[in-house]
Amino acid sequence: MSKKLFIIGVGRSGTTLIMSMMNAHSQVAFVPETHFIKKYIVPALKGKLPSSSELTTKLQSDKDIQRLGDGLDYTSLSLSSNANELANNFWNTFESIVGSDVAFVGDKDPMNAPYLSQIKSVYPDAYILHIIRDPRDVILSRIKSEWGKNTPFFLHVAEYQSHIYQALGDGRDLFGEQYHEIKYEDLLDDSEGILKGVCEWLNLPYEQEMLNYQEKAKALISGDEVSWKSNVFKPVMKNNTAKWKKELNQSQIAKIESGLENLMTKLGYEISGSGNFFQKNIASLPIKMAKLAYRLKAKKESV
Repeated sequence: MSKKLFIIGVGRSGTTLIMSMMNAHSQVAFVPETHFIKKYIVPALKGKLPSSSELTTKLQSDKDIQRLGDGLDYTSLSLSSNANELANNFWNTFESIVGSDVAFVGDKDPMNAPYLSQIKSVYPDAYILHIIRDPRDVILSRIKSEWGKNTPFFLHVAEYQSHIYQALGDGRDLFGEQYHEIKYEDLLDDSEGILKGVCEWLNLPYEQEMLNYQEKAKALISGDEVSWKSNVFKPVMKNNTAKWKKELNQSQIAKIESGLENLMTKLGYEISGSGNFFQKNIASLPIKMAKLAYRLKAKKESV
């Protein structure tokens, strides 16, 4: 039976890139992004599991689930009396899609960062690969994206902190040696070295084909995702770091660094000190309030 591998990280941190690289390994296979943990497993763990007929209807109309391809047996997938049974049905479906002759079947979803305790509950033997990126580049990428350009700046910053802190804490505490962190910047700078480390962690031999991931990546990206994931169809972009220095203004940099200074220091990202007193201490207040709101939300959503 294949082992379970989850890739997490704040959206725009390189989750698609590392998924594509891992998927190019002969013993690893990923399915397209479905958000099944957040949309189905988390509610089920709270006792909000629809009837089989209601769940079938919901799955059939779910555009993310439809990324798995035609011919899905929605009725069998919906025959679940509890969260664990539903989780097993989902994973059996994934294995039937990618085949059972691989060592790891994978799911990549940035939305899973706050839900590691729920993943542990239904998949206690899972492996968690967490990719981390400089928050200034993450925020820059998010505000330029189609899906994130209309979200208030302070919410992007607050979400980054909330998801990172929760993933760091839960990942290490709940999964121990089956939790592994990498940095996006390191992956670009030394792709082979980082991938060898990941393979060693998973007890897999390194395969050079992992650096030629572009063609296989196409099968994992649906049409509605291409506009913000097209970089994975290209070779590694080694210069795709520190773009914030040229594309963020001083006020934006100051707000991020003021709101995330402790976290950035912990993660090893240097503080530039940009901005004036007002930008650092007054303009950043919405970020600090949003951070509190996210912490309260995380407690409320915990199982």
